[in-house]
Amino acid sequence: MNKRIHIISGGTISHIATHLALCAPAFGSTGTELAQLCEELCPDLDIFMHETRMATGSYNVSDLITNEDIADLIEEIKASPEAKIVFMPVALCRHTVNDSGVVVPIQVKLDTGHLYSVGFCKNGDGRKFLVDNGFDLVFTATSSGYSVVSKIDTYYLGVDRFKALRELVSMVHKENDV
Repeated sequence: MNKRIHIISGGTISHIATHLALCAPAFGSTGTELAQLCEELCPDLDIFMHETRMATGSYNVSDLITNEDIADLIEEIKASPEAKIVFMPVALCRHTVNDSGVVVPIQVKLDTGHLYSVGFCKNGDGRKFLVDNGFDLVFTATSSGYSVVSKIDTYYLGVDRFKALRELVSMVHKENDV
């Protein structure tokens, strides 16, 4: 049986009242592009795409809605001996409402365990995001272009998003010696 790449894509919601929620909007285009690139560049691995309801746009296609749903999915993936790599271009809602009705930030940390994990960060400190979340690599998008942050270095990939994602997939495939 082949080893597996899992891609978790889309945005999540934090329900705060009946018919009211905060969300991290993301509609899955990065995940779709990653799946295409993985099919092309990693033919020796099986690709599994997990899209949130926000990415699918349909209530009967996905049960991935909240951060907790994503955490549960990661636990399922970790339990699979075939799981090798997880790309996480998923936007996690990082706020909720406290008992006083005030929007407050929440700490979101997903334990990817033995999996080789790639996080995605927009306009932020990629190194801090990597350390705070335990990722092996972080793909960072800023106004000056795209880069990949590892535990020891930062690699600038240029301003073309698709080429940068292609290089990311190549790096992950080589680094995992598959």
